[in-house]
Amino acid sequence: MVNWKRNIEYSLYDSSVYLKSNFDIRQERAIKKEDMHITYAKLCVATSKAMLTNAHVFSPYIVNFARSYFHIIPFLLTEKNGYLAFDYNNKDVLRDFSKSARIGELAQGINYQMCFDKLGVYAVYDYKDFIRNVAHINKKIVGQTPDFVLCYKDGTYGILESKGTMAADPTSFLISGNNQVKDGSVFLGSNGIGIRNGYTSAVSFATSSKKMKRNTKIYLADPENSEFPKINIAAKDNIIRECSKYLCLAGNVELANLFKKGLSEITTIRNKLESRVSIEDYVVGAFEMFLEKDKVSRIEMGLSKRLLEYIMNDKKERMDFEAWSEPNVEYFADGTFIRMV
Repeated sequence: MVNWKRNIEYSLYDSSVYLKSNFDIRQERAIKKEDMHITYAKLCVATSKAMLTNAHVFSPYIVNFARSYFHIIPFLLTEKNGYLAFDYNNKDVLRDFSKSARIGELAQGINYQMCFDKLGVYAVYDYKDFIRNVAHINKKIVGQTPDFVLCYKDGTYGILESKGTMAADPTSFLISGNNQVKDGSVFLGSNGIGIRNGYTSAVSFATSSKKMKRNTKIYLADPENSEFPKINIAAKDNIIRECSKYLCLAGNVELANLFKKGLSEITTIRNKLESRVSIEDYVVGAFEMFLEKDKVSRIEMGLSKRLLEYIMNDKKERMDFEAWSEPNVEYFADGTFIRMV
């Protein structure tokens, strides 16, 4: 199994686009245009983790669902001229609601990874989960809600609503998403949590059809750069909770549920990992799958030695980890890794 790499077009717009009536985002001037690179491993993991953000408790059933993306993504997505595209031959296999749902799931995975690659994020929460279990706001949520709360490296927070479509014009999706973002920002602000910015990101999928001239593209709008006080949540707590989703995907459910509780369970977490710190890397889970004719691929998932050492020490500041990829292995910026053999 080869860890392929694809490109996705990426355009960033400021919030002034929403002040215009009947605008077409494709005709607006972007403040940044570039490509985003994504690998098979990164897209599978990001899509799985996006789904797992709102899982209250991890279970073996959720593990199986999360791993399904390793099969779904090669079936639905391919490439055209090096860019990620829906496979034209398979795009109609899903019908009606299922088709729309799958587009939304894949868009969430792409947008989830975009937050790390383009926005300087190091952890992502489900919006409602963040309110209840991190910010401990016990009030009824008022208004519409966005998908995610973003944790930035400077200690501030933002929010993001993810959208996906196969339509060429995603303007209506950006408008509806912006309303969710505004409501979400107001609710958090009224409960003492200042949000630095609120984004809506819409992925417009292209297909592999030769007749289609456009590429799959991310439209990201509303980067407001106001300064807000940092929230008093240790960076290490965010890192451990973010890692819980990876552990769930790896099938290590017991450890995943401990990590999901963050620093409140750090002593138990360290006891579980103590025998592993001398290992170069720790493979926390593995599974097999058919992805090529007459060939079984083995997926190994693990924690790097540096991440293990970081968890075991008392340093609470955020730590950066080296990220790199080869055809059959990828080390991620959060200290985890995946091998395909």
